[in-house]
Amino acid sequence: SSMIDSNRVRCGVVGLGGWGTKRRATLRQAGCFEIVGGVDVRPEIFAEAEAEEGHALKRYADVSQLCEDSQIDAVFICTPAQLHVPQAMTAARAGKAVFTEKPLGPDPHACRELVDYCEQNHIPHGHDFSMRFAPQWQYVRQIVASGQLGKIVSISAATMSTAGFFF
Repeated sequence: SSMIDSNRVRCGVVGLGGWGTKRRATLRQAGCFEIVGGVDVRPEIFAEAEAEEGHALKRYADVSQLCEDSQIDAVFICTPAQLHVPQAMTAARAGKAVFTEKPLGPDPHACRELVDYCEQNHIPHGHDFSMRFAPQWQYVRQIVASGQLGKIVSISAATMSTAGFFF
C-alpha cells in the first residue's frame, strides 16, 4: 500500500534541508500535505528528511524531473534566492501549484514574469511573508500605527536567528 494519502496535497520540496527543514515542519503541522519527494544538492539530507517525515521520499535529480512526476500536485521552492524564480517557473510551466520562499527573487522583472505567467495560466502560486505575522512584528506595527512615535520617515530593522541560518 502507498504511503501517500490521496486526500492531501502531494508535494515536492526543492531544497529539503536548510530552510526546507522549517517549511517541511509547517507542512506536517498543517496536516493537509503529503511530501512525496524532493531535490537537494546534498544527498545526505534525504536520510534526515525521511526520518522527520516518517516515510521514504522520492529523490529527483532536478526540478524538471520532480515536475514530470504526476504524483506531485504542488512544488515548494526552499533554495537560495537566486534560484527561486527559475525553479518556480519550471514548476509553473509544468502546471504545478508553486510556493516560493522569500525573497521571490533578485530581479523584479523576472518576478513579475513569473507572477503574470501563473495568473494567466491559472496556476496557484504563493510567496512567503510569514514574519509579518510574528508577534514581535505585529507589536511594532501597532506602535507605528498608533502614532505615538510621530511621523515615521525611515525604518531599519534586522533579525537574527540562532538556528544556524544567517541572513
